[in-house]
Amino acid sequence: MAKMIVLLSGDGKYYLDGDDLEHIFLEGRRLFSLLKEKKFDEFSSSLSDLHEFVKKKGKPVDILKTADIIIPPAKSDPSLMKDLFML
Repeated sequence: MAKMIVLLSGDGKYYLDGDDLEHIFLEGRRLFSLLKEKKFDEFSSSLSDLHEFVKKKGKPVDILKTADIIIPPAKSDPSLMKDLFML
């Protein structure tokens, strides 16, 4: 079973595994698509939901541990994120 540490920018690091990781990967692809389609309101809501999911399902870990996945801050500006990813 895969195990990873997820960094929620601004909210700490969490340990997740199994189906929870699959959910994160699916949501990551969905968030990318929402940015590409300029669905900024839906992106913001989904990013906030992803933060809540990680906090609910994950176990907090030492901040000094290296993260495998980085999730942007929940309050990220979608238009800036779109530019960052050059979409």
